[in-house]
Amino acid sequence: MDEEIRVLLVGDRNVGKTSLVTSLLRDGKSTFAGDQLPPFHDCVTIPSTAMETPGIPTTHIIDTSLRTQAPEEVMSEIAKASVICIVYAVNEPKSFARLGDYWLPMIRKSLGAKDGSHGIPVLLIGNKIDTFQDDALRKKQSQDLFDLAGTNGFSEVTVCLQCSAKQMANVNDVFHYAQLSAVYPATQLYDRSARALKPACKDAFTRIFVMCDTNKDGFLDDDELRAFQQHAFQMDVSDEELEHVKQLVRYDNRDAVVNGKMTEKGFLSLMMRFFEKAQFQTIWEVLRQYGYSNDLRLTDDLLAPKLSIPADCATELSISGAAFLDRLFSAYASGTGNSAMLSVDQLAKMCSIIPGNSWLEQQLGGGSSSRRTFFLVWRFLVMDQPMLAIKYLAYLGYGQMGDLAIISNAIALSKRRVSECAAGRSGRGIFVCYACGSGEEDSDSSTAALSKALLNAGGIKITSEGTSDGAGIVVGPVSKASGEKESTLILKTFDVEHDSTAVMSDVCAQQCDVVCIFSDQSNSKSFSYATDLQSKVVVPGPQVLMVACGSAGGSSASQYCKTRGMATSIELAPNVSAAPILDKVAELAAKPKLSNAATSSSWGFSNYLVVAGSLAAIAYFVHKRSK
Repeated sequence: MDEEIRVLLVGDRNVGKTSLVTSLLRDGKSTFAGDQLPPFHDCVTIPSTAMETPGIPTTHIIDTSLRTQAPEEVMSEIAKASVICIVYAVNEPKSFARLGDYWLPMIRKSLGAKDGSHGIPVLLIGNKIDTFQDDALRKKQSQDLFDLAGTNGFSEVTVCLQCSAKQMANVNDVFHYAQLSAVYPATQLYDRSARALKPACKDAFTRIFVMCDTNKDGFLDDDELRAFQQHAFQMDVSDEELEHVKQLVRYDNRDAVVNGKMTEKGFLSLMMRFFEKAQFQTIWEVLRQYGYSNDLRLTDDLLAPKLSIPADCATELSISGAAFLDRLFSAYASGTGNSAMLSVDQLAKMCSIIPGNSWLEQQLGGGSSSRRTFFLVWRFLVMDQPMLAIKYLAYLGYGQMGDLAIISNAIALSKRRVSECAAGRSGRGIFVCYACGSGEEDSDSSTAALSKALLNAGGIKITSEGTSDGAGIVVGPVSKASGEKESTLILKTFDVEHDSTAVMSDVCAQQCDVVCIFSDQSNSKSFSYATDLQSKVVVPGPQVLMVACGSAGGSSASQYCKTRGMATSIELAPNVSAAPILDKVAELAAKPKLSNAATSSSWGFSNYLVVAGSLAAIAYFVHKRSK
């Protein structure tokens, strides 16, 4: 809801726009007999603290006059308005005719719209009813107003009122309904001519129904209806009141209630009843409680909260975020516990309330997914694209039911990597490994062996078409050490066209924990390529693990690592699982330290002193705090 609203008065000369504002300000304390009114009032501001109706923000009433203002000035004010009141004189047929001939088209032109979809509510205000004596003309105007707002297609017209500025008749109502129309706009919700919810509004209420259906059986039982009532209106509802509501929607639609439970059609029928009674405030109370703004999109506070993420911090699911997804999986999946599986249809149903082509469906849509696979994909998304993960969690309902958690609380930040290096231990549950080198690409003695081992451990391949770094991605479970909790490894494999760029990048320094470099020990060029690649690894940055592939033994790699103080190389024989390499990667990632590539010739001594001094200072601070 906007913090301020602008009520704009437009209309022909001498219809009483300025008189309406004057009458409102005087509150009936004097008449207009002999008064000399100005051509138009400057902006009149009514603070929110002066409002009798709660929830109405500060209101600016803007008067206009074609006598002293050019049409372009009026159009400029129209473009800034929250709600527009077109004033006409009921005793002047010409001013009434110009509603549809001039003013409504001018408003659309000013707002850059060809129809009433611009979303700014318009009120038609008939002034001077104290002079209106012609009953035949009154009836004709009433029918013409109905046609104008309905069959003639001016759907932006939300309210038609008659008043008398001179006699103070209905003047307060004019501005009260203008405020309500701005705070609780109906134009984008309801199609009056079709007597139906507009598509965006229907989508919003469908999402709310799905969120309220906590057991995902397609119905709202009494407990779920009570939870909806409490969340939307902060009110309890009795059994008798629930039964009465069911009877009402059953009267509208025979499919509204099945076996005592409300269907989606019944829920939409209930919302339609509010519209038909013009209870727009009630409708908006529901929408706003579930995160919607005036444009029927979820608010930025939900979809794009301000979240400061240092470049060298990992993003993971928080305890509350993981618990929410666990409940969501259990509600949609078939089976219980570790045997539960989420089918493609169940996944599609879950993602149906996420607009557009969901990335989740792209990754998990190939077949049924276990709970582990479901969480692997989510952990990768949270790590790789945290803001997209927050957006999906918002659409799925995190923090919008009973817990009211802040959406950013679904994400947890790790310690910065420089702090982890100083402590020599990582508390993270997710790690990143780059795998590259010049092993035989189509054989098991290459980076492909590592991907295969992670897939065999229960991992999943992430679709990465169009990635700028050319990486193949597999996400899977690894154990940091015997008896420790299982962690998640994001394995990115690079071909020879992209590996040098990848290991030299800032992203590698900030996000990668271990670089695994493969070489074919039977090929001197392969080993030379691997050592050259190792020297290019960004510093300070990830640790490097050299992998000697083939049957010729890994003496060259072992000696190379020994002379440079690097982690001992590991051998990978043909047709042997690369699972031990994954274990070694997890071990190194769990115990981070200053990059062993720092001993390479590319690492300047002055840079080494700067980083080493920083790490020493951090270690001293941690030591002092621990005492």
